[in-house]
Amino acid sequence: MRNVKLFFLIFIINIVFINTANTQIEETNPAAGGASRISPDTLYKDYIEQGLYYFEKNQLNQAKYLFYNAKELMPDRADSYINLAAIAMKRKNFAKAIIILEKAGKLPDETKQDVIFCNLGMCLQKLSKYPEAINYYSKAISINPVLGEALLNRGMLYLKNDKTDLALIDILKARVIFREQGRKDIVRSCDEMLFPITKKYAEDKNLAEKLLREGSLSFENKRNEEAIALLKVSILLGPDNQEGYYRLGVVYTNSKKFDEALDCFSKTIKLNPENVSAYMNMGAIFGELKKYDQALSALHKALNLEKNNPKIYYNIAMVHISNANKKEAASYLKKAKALAAKKRDPRLLQRIDEAYKTL
Repeated sequence: MRNVKLFFLIFIINIVFINTANTQIEETNPAAGGASRISPDTLYKDYIEQGLYYFEKNQLNQAKYLFYNAKELMPDRADSYINLAAIAMKRKNFAKAIIILEKAGKLPDETKQDVIFCNLGMCLQKLSKYPEAINYYSKAISINPVLGEALLNRGMLYLKNDKTDLALIDILKARVIFREQGRKDIVRSCDEMLFPITKKYAEDKNLAEKLLREGSLSFENKRNEEAIALLKVSILLGPDNQEGYYRLGVVYTNSKKFDEALDCFSKTIKLNPENVSAYMNMGAIFGELKKYDQALSALHKALNLEKNNPKIYYNIAMVHISNANKKEAASYLKKAKALAAKKRDPRLLQRIDEAYKTL
C-alpha cells in the first residue's frame, strides 16, 4: 500500500512539473509581450536529462514517463525514442524496442542514425537473428567508424560464425576506441578474445596481409592509434613482413613517436637492406632530432642505392642547411634541381627554389 501511495505521489509531482512548465511557455509567449523564461527546446532537454537520471537509478517508470513527455513535446527528435527503446531493452522486451527504434529511424532527425542502427543490432542479436544484427552493426559503422559498441558486437558475431579475420579486425579497432575512452574492463574483455585468435593464427600470412591493408586504410583515414594496433598484429602474425614494419614506422613518424619509428625502419632494413624509403625516413627523423651526422649517414645509404633520385639529394641539402653547411647544401641542391628538371617534377623544383632562398 505504501509503494502505491509513493508511486501516485511521484506521478502527481510530475504532472505539476509539466503543467507548471507548460504554463511558463504560454505565459511568456513573446507575442503576448512577456519575457521568455523557458523554451520548448529547454524543456525537452530537461525531460531527457531527468529521464536519464531516473534511468541510471533503475527507476524505469519515472524515466519512461519523462521520455514519453519529451516525445510528445518534440515528436521529430530521435533522443526520446532511443531512450524509450533503451527502457524496453532493459526490460528484455526486444521486439518492442525494435518497433520504437524503427520509428526513430524514419524521423527527419538523422543525427542519431548510428546509435539507432547499433541498438537495432543489439536487439536482433539478443533475438539470435545474427545476419540481421550484423547488417545493422555494419550500417552503424558506415556512419560512425569509431562506434566501439557496434565494432565489438559485430566482431563477436563474426567470431561466432567462424569469420576469424573479420572478427580480429573489428575487435582490435574496438579495443583501441575503448582504451582511448578509459573503459578498462571492456579493454580486458577484448584482450581475452584477441589472445586465442592471435595464438591460433600465428604466422598466417593471408591474415597478416589483410591486417596490413586495414592498418594502411586506418592511417589514410587519420586514425593513427587504430592503424598502429592493426599493423602491430599484422607483424605479429607475419614476423618477416618488412612492409608491415615500414608502414608502422610511417604511422609512428606521423604520431611523432620517433624512437618507435626508428626501430621499425631498422627492422625493415634488416629484412630488406635495399629499402630506400626506410633509409630516407630515418634520415628525416634524425634531421628532426638534430642528429645531423646520423641523418646524413642514412641518406647517403639511400643515395648509394638510388643515385638518380632527386629527393635524396634535396633531403641531404636540407640537412646541410639545418647544420649551416651552405657550400655543401648548394652543391646537393644543384644536383637535385638538375635531376628534378629531367624527371619533370614541378613540386620538387618549387621546394628546391625555396631552399635556395634560405641560402
